[in-house]
Amino acid sequence: MNGKSGFGCGFRGDFATIFKAWRREKNLLLKQIAADLDVSANTVNLWEHGRRFPGGNNIERLLQYTGLTRCRLFCLKAPKCTRGHCLLEKSSRR
Repeated sequence: MNGKSGFGCGFRGDFATIFKAWRREKNLLLKQIAADLDVSANTVNLWEHGRRFPGGNNIERLLQYTGLTRCRLFCLKAPKCTRGHCLLEKSSRR
């Protein structure tokens, strides 16, 4: 996944915004997410502030952990999608 998509998404910045909002909505602490994903709290903090972007395995783990589709986790401008119909899921498999 690069930094942009055909939807006009900025994956890195959008991810940080979406992830932080999701964490706050769920009332989860950084250290709880870090423990659940087996990463450091500093790593989660860097993700949340857009200073770091999760790598391949962590992306898959984040998708499972949050229950969000790729477009809901990585793109503020993506069309509404569900697990059964996610345009970013399809484009990442090409």
